[in-house]
Amino acid sequence: EYDDIDSGPEARGPEFFRLGDTDSRAWSVRQIIKDPAGDHAYQFVATVDLDASDEAGEVRLSDLRVEY
Repeated sequence: EYDDIDSGPEARGPEFFRLGDTDSRAWSVRQIIKDPAGDHAYQFVATVDLDASDEAGEVRLSDLRVEY
């Protein structure tokens, strides 16, 4: 729908990133897409698997989807 999206520092900052429950070893995260129209309708929603991330030495997701 958009010719471009913002991927700069502001688009990755706290206004557009949400960290859910952190009580377990599987964290729910949400990255809102900063689009030029200001709709912010699309979001990446993921589960970060901390055990797999620790083992790999980098972020590992156990689930990833795009929501509208």
